[in-house]
Amino acid sequence: MLEEKTEDRDEEEVKRRTELIRKEAGALHAPAVIQSFLAAMPLTYLLFTPRARVLDHIAMMERLKNEPLVIRHRHQPDRGYTELSVCAYDAYGLLSRTAGTLASKNLNILRAQAYTSKNGIMIDTFQVTGPDGSICTFEDVWESVSTELRDVLTGRSRPPLPGASRGTAFPGRTPLVSVDFDNTSSNEFTIIDVTARDRLGLLYRITRELYDMNLDITSAKIVTEGILAMDSFYVTDLLRKKVSDQDRLARIHDRLFAVLE
Repeated sequence: MLEEKTEDRDEEEVKRRTELIRKEAGALHAPAVIQSFLAAMPLTYLLFTPRARVLDHIAMMERLKNEPLVIRHRHQPDRGYTELSVCAYDAYGLLSRTAGTLASKNLNILRAQAYTSKNGIMIDTFQVTGPDGSICTFEDVWESVSTELRDVLTGRSRPPLPGASRGTAFPGRTPLVSVDFDNTSSNEFTIIDVTARDRLGLLYRITRELYDMNLDITSAKIVTEGILAMDSFYVTDLLRKKVSDQDRLARIHDRLFAVLE
C-alpha cells in the first residue's frame, strides 16, 4: 500500500513538473519536440532535474540532430561551480571519458547526474570547481575541455590519464570505504553504491573500472559531502541484463575496492 501511494505521488509530481516544462519550453520549441523529449526521459530525470536544466537539455538534444555531440558549460557563480553538460548518442564510456578529461585538467567534480533516454541519447551533467574548490571561470580552460572532449568522444584521441590522486590525510580517522550491490530495487538494473574518500580523479577511476569490466552505466548519481564521495551507478552487462552472478559481483567488488582504498 505504501509503495502504491509513493508511486501515485511520483506520477502526480511528474505530471505537475512536465506541465510547467511544456509552458516554459513552448516559446522555444514545437510541442512535438517537447513531448518527444519528455516521453524519452526516465522517471527519475523528470522528478529531480531542475527545470532550467531540462530546458537546456531539450535545446542540446535538438542540436544533436545536426551534430555528433553537444557540449555546453554554464557558470553558476551564486552556487560556486560551473555546470558542464554533454549530450551524445549512446556513447559507451561517456561518463568515464568525461570524468577523466576533467580530472586531467585538475578540475574537481562536486556532483554529477547521468541519464540515458529511451532512444539511446546520453545526457551527462557535471557540477565542477577549480582545483582550489572555487568556481573556474577562465574560458580558455573550458575551451580546452571542450576541444579535448570532442577528440576523445569522437575517437580522434585516447582519454587523457589524470595525474596522481591528490589524497588528503585525516589523522585519527579513516573515511568509510564501501561497495554495495542492490539487485532488488530495480527490475532492469543492478545498482552499485560506492562510498569513499573524495579525491581528484576518483570518478574517473571508478567508471574506468566499470567500463573495463564490460558494464554499461545507464544512469548515475554522484554526490560529494565533505570528504566523502557517495556515488550510485545503475548498470547492466553488455547484453542489457542485470548482473546477478555472485562470482562476477565479487570480482566487481574487489576491483572497485582496490581503486577506492
